[in-house]
Formats: sequence, structure tokens, C-alpha cells
Amino acid sequence: MRLITKNIFKSYIAFILLLLTMNSSAQSNTDQWFCMTPEDLEIYTFNNSNVILNNFFFDESSSFMSNKYNVIEFSFSARNRNESYRHLNVQLIGLNSDGQIILAMQPDPLFDILSENSNEAVTADSYILGSVIDSIARICMIIYLDE
Repeated sequence: MRLITKNIFKSYIAFILLLLTMNSSAQSNTDQWFCMTPEDLEIYTFNNSNVILNNFFFDESSSFMSNKYNVIEFSFSARNRNESYRHLNVQLIGLNSDGQIILAMQPDPLFDILSENSNEAVTADSYILGSVIDSIARICMIIYLDE
């Protein structure tokens, strides 16, 4: 009974997130969730307050440390064209075709800081059980950026 309730709750949360974030065309929104397909993520560019995020990329490989788990890596390029540093926090979830959350990651620059007038490669990786990347139907992200 508890497992059923937990799965219903997860599905309900994923459904609410999808309803709230159906418009992914806004290229400069921060502080709100937005969703897109993995294919759209590859060409997506975020541009706000002279901070540009692009070149989003997912990769999945076998783990060197574990025979049981794979490793999924998420990366993107971050460009800060400002004369001062910016705090950046990115959170993302991957949803399968049923709307269930199958991946959650938080790829951020070191100490959540983009240095002034800089380009940085931001990466995050996580262990996963089995193959997940081919099961992701939608990617939902929220980007927190101070201005």
C-alpha cells in the first residue's frame, strides 16, 4: 500500500510540473520550471543578464567503480559576460513517457559561482541502475541566476 501511494504521489508531482511548464519557448526565464524533449535540449540556449548556457549534453556509460551501476553525465557550457561573478544553480529531472521521474541531477559550477567574463564547462554525474538515457521523454529544468 505504501509503495502504491508513493508511486501515485510521484506521478502526481510529475504531472503538476508538466502542467506548470508546458511553455518551454521562453529562453530567458529563471526561477520557474520548464520542460523540453532531450532532442530540444541539445539545441537549447539560455540567455539572461549576459549569462549564456548552451551545448547541453547527456551521456551514459558503464562505471569504472561499480559493476552494478552505470554513470550518467550531464554537461553544458556557461558564459558570463558580466564584470562581476554570478551565482548559478541548475536543477533538472528526467521523466519517462508515463511522466514518472527517472532521473534527478544538479549540475552547477564550483561553489555555484560563474566567474566574471568567463567561459566554463559545467558537469555533473551520477550513478544509475540500468540504462536510463533512452527512457527519458522529457527534461524539466529550473535555473536560478542572480542578476
